[in-house]
Amino acid sequence: RQTDRQTDRQTDRQTDRQIDRQNNSIDVAKLLMSLVVVAIHTNPLANLNNEDAIILFDKFVNIAVPFFFIASGYFLAKKIIMPICNENVRVIKKYLAKILKMYIFWMLLYTPLEIYHFIKSGTPIIKELMLYARGLFFFGQQYNSWQLWYLLSVIYSLCFLIVLSKIRKIKIVDLIVLSSMFTVISFGIDCFVGVDINVGHIKTFQSLVKNLIANGRLFQGMVYIPIGMILAKNKIPRLINVLLCACGTILLIISNNVIVNSYTVIVLVVGLFGIIEEVKLSDNNIYCYFRKMSTVIFLIHMYVWTAYCCMIYGERTYGFDCFFVTSIVSLIIACVVVNFSRLNTRKST
Repeated sequence: RQTDRQTDRQTDRQTDRQIDRQNNSIDVAKLLMSLVVVAIHTNPLANLNNEDAIILFDKFVNIAVPFFFIASGYFLAKKIIMPICNENVRVIKKYLAKILKMYIFWMLLYTPLEIYHFIKSGTPIIKELMLYARGLFFFGQQYNSWQLWYLLSVIYSLCFLIVLSKIRKIKIVDLIVLSSMFTVISFGIDCFVGVDINVGHIKTFQSLVKNLIANGRLFQGMVYIPIGMILAKNKIPRLINVLLCACGTILLIISNNVIVNSYTVIVLVVGLFGIIEEVKLSDNNIYCYFRKMSTVIFLIHMYVWTAYCCMIYGERTYGFDCFFVTSIVSLIIACVVVNFSRLNTRKST
């Protein structure tokens, strides 16, 4: 068994190195997208008086998290032999264990902010414990840790794939069906909780959904991760990617319908991901840094933003200075963490 584990680890490392060399451009894009996520949460245009610019900004920054989902599915599928069945699901289980550890670690790391908020708001302790449990299992966030829902969505998506693989072999067509099905579920819930309902029982049910899961975002992992897995196994022609990107951009600019924009984001992100994937950059260790830095920035920036707002304004504030300071400090922290992690790895080897 020990020999088998060592062989598996060596195989995984070789596979990771091959993927790293082939997709350096995606690592660069992930670093940029992590800064877009910072922009989503700090809202650099908060003090701008141009409503059209703010609307366009809100539309286009929404591609960041779907891009991360697709990248996760893409890299996962690069290590998997299709069709996925109970016998070859080891890679998914390994990835699930990694994400689960990350989620627990970062949820604990952000817990002091929740305790601070709890003390400041004067919430009864029983209610606070219930809210914390809801945030842990259903919302994927606590106070000022909004980005952690992404990890919880990935966890639930991987669990679903593992369970499904025990029932049947998951083929490409199954991934298409799954993504389509969860698109309807996720966007449908978003639409349902966003409308005003005055009918008694339906309004009660709407309130229940809002209080339990907030919206349909937890299901987004099963929208985009299968898409990423499909893209890893089936290459879309360059011209199609350009057309998808162009059509998605135009539709986002001209459309004001929430549901249309949700589907348009899928079109745009798929095209953008395909274009970026085709950009082949010469191999360099810096891209490995970029990939790890993007993860740290994505996860730590809410702490940085919270600390900055408390020190300068005394309360949660938005604006360009919040975005700029949060981005720079998060980049510095990411550099330190990645280098420290690399030194520890060298010492252990």
